Amino acid sequence: MYPRFTFHSNMEKIERLQAEIEDKNFDIQQLEDERADMHAWIDKRGLRAGNYPLVPSILQSTQVANDTLSQMCLLPSPQL
Repeated sequence: MYPRFTFHSNMEKIERLQAEIEDKNFDIQQLEDERADMHAWIDKRGLRAGNYPLVPSILQSTQVANDTLSQMCLLPSPQL
């Protein structure tokens, strides 16, 4: 009818599952660290979407820069 489970086999399963959880938590932490590094790299270069700290100064520097960035970012072209 029902399979017989022994205390020993159940403890082994629990220990195996706990080890798997620890492994997955370690993997998750590695991925979160990689994401933080990648975001830091992106932010250092001002490349995060919606975060263009240098764009206004570049747009005002030259007409060529203004036209190029306006086309790339689909920003309205300010009059120089």
